[in-house]
This record gives sequence, C-alpha cells and structure tokens, in this order.
Amino acid sequence: MGCTLSSDDQSNLDLRVSYLKDCYGFYIQHINSMFNFFLVATGLFANAYVLLLSKDYGIADGAKSAMCWFAALVCLIFLLIHLGTRRDLDAVESALRHHEKTLFAGSQGFLTAGKRKPILMRLKYLFPAAYLSFFLAFTLVALWQNPPSIPESMPFKGLGWFTGPLTLGEAASCAGLASTAWGAAVAQWRPLNGLRFILVGTLLQFGPTVEKIVAAASAST
Repeated sequence: MGCTLSSDDQSNLDLRVSYLKDCYGFYIQHINSMFNFFLVATGLFANAYVLLLSKDYGIADGAKSAMCWFAALVCLIFLLIHLGTRRDLDAVESALRHHEKTLFAGSQGFLTAGKRKPILMRLKYLFPAAYLSFFLAFTLVALWQNPPSIPESMPFKGLGWFTGPLTLGEAASCAGLASTAWGAAVAQWRPLNGLRFILVGTLLQFGPTVEKIVAAASAST
C-alpha cells in the first residue's frame, strides 16, 4: 500500500524544495560571478607586470615584486571566498541530494550522478585549483623578481633557491610547497586526502637537506 502525503505535508515539501533550488541557484551564480571577476583581476595584474617588463619605466624590482605579492594576496582572498561559498553550496546540495534519491532510482539524479565524474572534471576541485595556481604563480614571480636573502646555514633554505640554479632537492622543496597548499584546500571537503597532500609536501621540504647529506656522503667516499 503506497504512502501518500497530506496537503500540508506536500505544501511544506514543495516549499522546502523551492527554497533549496533558490539557494542553489544563488550560490552557483555567486561562484561563477566571483570566478569571472577573478579572471579579470588577474588578467589586469598579469598585463601590468608584462608591461613593466617590456618597457623601462624606471621602476625598481622591489616595486614590481610588491605588485606581484599584492596580486597573490588578491588570489588568496578570492580562494577563501570561494571555499566559504562552496561549503554553503555543499550543504544545499546535500539536502537536494536527499530529495533526488526519493525521485530517482539509484544514482540517476543530477547531483548523485555527479559523484561518478573523474575528480579532475569536478568543478568542486577545478575552481580551487585555478585560484591556487594563480596564487602560486604570482608568488613565484614575486620571489623571482626580488629574491629574499636567506642564510645558507638555515636548516631549510626555503625559497632562497631563486637566487641560483634550481637543483633537484630545491625542486622537491618547491613541489612540497605546492602540495602543502593544495592539501590545505582539499582538506575543506576531504580531510584525510588533504592530510596526505600536506604530509607529502612536508616530506618534500627536506629535499635540499637530503641533497646536501647525499652530496656530503659522496664526497667523503
């Protein structure tokens, strides 16, 4: 015997679904609009930097580096705004997914079917990856434009490798920074996966130290 809803229950259900749909549309539009603004802002920063490199305006390297640092900060702010909005959207999608399961058998719904997509095709991960990529790009350019002076005696040479040729250990350190930053972003939705990226990134930071130990061992033999 089938289960039927009373008129009041049906009205509440319709109101709930309508509310969730409106919230879903609002957050989706907000995410897309912010990403469009982000592309415009980063395009202006990149164009300004290329213009400064192509013509001699007498601007010091420190000023160019400061502009890149500011661009990286803007990218980071956009990333944080996106992550906050994405968490709200996840809550809306979770509620809508519950209603989809009552309407469709198996995973035939729009939201439930999205879980079968490869991870690199999910906008949930592509948008943060884009924000993070631009943030890292502007950060690297800023460090390259005006390299910091870091003593060689420090346990972690850090980003001082911009002052000279890039070695294998220093490349591992750079990859470790990217892995750690990406892990921090992924941890918003998948804490365990994010922790793995952070752990790998932390281990890669020992690249320059391991390289020196290997070089010292080779020299002693």
